[in-house]
Amino acid sequence: MRPGDPTLLVGLGMSRLSAIDATSGTFETKFIFRIWFVEPGLRGREAISHGAWESWQDDCPQRPAVDALSFANSKDAKVEFSSAALVHKIGMASVPGLVRLNLWVAGTFTQTFSMERFPYDSHFLSIHFRSCFGSKDYRLEPFHDHIDFKFAFQLPDFHVYQPPLASLSNASELVGGDGTTKHRVVIAVAVQRKAFSHELNIICMLVFINLVAFTSFLMDNLADKMSVTLTLLLTTVAFKLVVADKLPPVSYLTTMDLYMISSFAFLGLVILENVLYVVANEQPVFVNAVIVSWALFQLAFFTWTQSARRPLTKACAGGREHHLHLMRSGMVEAEPLFKLA
Repeated sequence: MRPGDPTLLVGLGMSRLSAIDATSGTFETKFIFRIWFVEPGLRGREAISHGAWESWQDDCPQRPAVDALSFANSKDAKVEFSSAALVHKIGMASVPGLVRLNLWVAGTFTQTFSMERFPYDSHFLSIHFRSCFGSKDYRLEPFHDHIDFKFAFQLPDFHVYQPPLASLSNASELVGGDGTTKHRVVIAVAVQRKAFSHELNIICMLVFINLVAFTSFLMDNLADKMSVTLTLLLTTVAFKLVVADKLPPVSYLTTMDLYMISSFAFLGLVILENVLYVVANEQPVFVNAVIVSWALFQLAFFTWTQSARRPLTKACAGGREHHLHLMRSGMVEAEPLFKLA
């Protein structure tokens, strides 16, 4: 970025968000890309509304050349013209020669997803706007009043938080050998997975299996105790195999994996208690220890699941300046926003 580069105000109106695939690290979206730029040769002309400016391309030689390469994280994007207008003002401020350009952008974008908290994971689906359109550098400024959703989204697996968040950040890449750096505008949509289905179909079933295992404490015969607990242990193993396709295929442990491991651990403690009962004949002590530890674990897990949602909620309520840090995008803190005089 060089001093004197022309300034572009950019906004976004998202109309579609779908196919969020955390495994492949992609999501599909369609949005209207809003650009405000000054065309010096039009400062003396009358305002022209959207849809009535057929010669806008000839009249705007300084217009930015937006294409799929204008989006740093696009995997497959298509850009189409929507409308252009000569407005001469923005809000209450007069800006002679100001042009508003609307472009439709649709395609697949890449995103880094962390599944460690699955099914309580939350993500920022971001779109990275490069400051170089074609071969020309610009100074990009997010226009927050025009960054919004055109429609209310109803995703089957995720909650969508409003409004979208935007920040201006430096990119780490260098351009050429002149030492100038590019910057980007990052606009992100915060989403959080709907965990109720996994809680009902997996966690509740594991809780039920553990509760049934505790009934072995009421039996006096060791053979009966071991028969119940080993049957439930095999049931848990079979249940784990059945729901395996519902879990993300990642190489690290998720929250759901850890909860399943804890269920195996408590079944192991029940089996150990039943064996120790024969050896030490002090069943009440071990029974109380196992049941109390299981109850405390369930309470701690429930408390954690409630607090896991708070960082995302605070980020959405706290403003636009914090979301880049939460995205872990590797960029530096946001720069002060440019204001039109």
